[in-house]
Amino acid sequence: MRLVFIISLFLCGLAQAQELSSTLKKGDLAYEGFDYEEAIFHYTRAKSDSLPYQRKLADSYWKLNKTEDAERIYAAIMVNEKKSAWDIFHYACILRENGKTSESEDWMQKFSRLKEGQDSRAVTYSFKKGHYTGLMEDKGQFVITPLESNSKQQDFGLVFYKDKVVFTSSRPRSTGVKRSYNRNGLPFLDIYEAEEEGNKLIEIKPLSKDVNGKYHEGPVTFNAAGDLMIFTRNRYDTIAEGVKVVLELWSSKLVDGKWQEPVSLPFNKPNYSFAHPSLSSDGKWLFFASNMPGGYGGVDIYKCEINPDGSYKEPINMGQKVNSEGNEMFPVIHPDNDLLFYSSDGKYGIGGLDIFAVEINSFYVSGRVRNLGAPLNSPKDDFFLTLDKDKKTGYFSSNREGGKGSDDIYKVNLVKSISFD
Repeated sequence: MRLVFIISLFLCGLAQAQELSSTLKKGDLAYEGFDYEEAIFHYTRAKSDSLPYQRKLADSYWKLNKTEDAERIYAAIMVNEKKSAWDIFHYACILRENGKTSESEDWMQKFSRLKEGQDSRAVTYSFKKGHYTGLMEDKGQFVITPLESNSKQQDFGLVFYKDKVVFTSSRPRSTGVKRSYNRNGLPFLDIYEAEEEGNKLIEIKPLSKDVNGKYHEGPVTFNAAGDLMIFTRNRYDTIAEGVKVVLELWSSKLVDGKWQEPVSLPFNKPNYSFAHPSLSSDGKWLFFASNMPGGYGGVDIYKCEINPDGSYKEPINMGQKVNSEGNEMFPVIHPDNDLLFYSSDGKYGIGGLDIFAVEINSFYVSGRVRNLGAPLNSPKDDFFLTLDKDKKTGYFSSNREGGKGSDDIYKVNLVKSISFD
């Protein structure tokens, strides 16, 4: 009888271990496929206290902008003796996004001591302790207003196009066909055009069914003539039981008032993403973001020269003055080709992605990089600043508190011109 009991306990424990392994595997597949809601379901069901899984659970909450839940998981990781310097860094970032700036700086100092001399962020955060108070001060340079036309879904990446504006949104199409994106449960992104009317957009409609496909399209950029469009499009590759998602840059030409079948840009590479395009007004340079090898961090800003015949030269990294060990994305070159705006989570800022400006001369970095501060930047993600020709008004995007949806578009009026003094 005792032997039977022992065998029963062994089999029961084996079954529980197998069930735990299966649940964690399902969580990993969901996580790798960007299905963060599903990943959270499996990871929480498994109740594993293993660091790798705790990190993925926290990151899943973070990706879904559930920063309070992410903070809770990272706080538990902080009491683990095996926590890494990067665990501390991520916890500090989460605290900053949740408005706990003083506590965030204390943890960032711990990270700086652990990574001293090994990471530029460690040097920067150690040197600039307390500087966030200056960034958070509204100096009266920008007046921002949310667009009345924002939806409950994602709205971002607005650019000027002829006498209209074009932006990216996950608002449901009017076709009646429901398509959800597994990362956030919202419909896939499409490119929309609209007209400006005060603080709202009117006559909103999909740009072109020849461009908007089955999955994600956007954001987008146009040349000055308005007859060339370059945009981000995603590609899904099935790998074993999971799904690998990469972003690519595609172009389309306007012929007789109709956008032609898009073509993939020649420097797109399998397994790496290329996204967030911005064309210079003379059509000679394309700026974009990529995680291709050879960069400084996760995602870097690159530029690519366009030949007179429309072919592309090899992309060039914008360098360490612009890029960091973190992520730099959403570059936007001003029509005067003298300022480049972009967002970074690797340079010193208020929290999440902050908007930066850098002086450009002949498409090379010629001046300092400046964090544009509050109220343009917030503890959340702020990105995709685009200004009109006169640098008086423009738009940017943010997922800050108080918005209608996941990402919202804000109108910005400049009271003072941007300076680097």
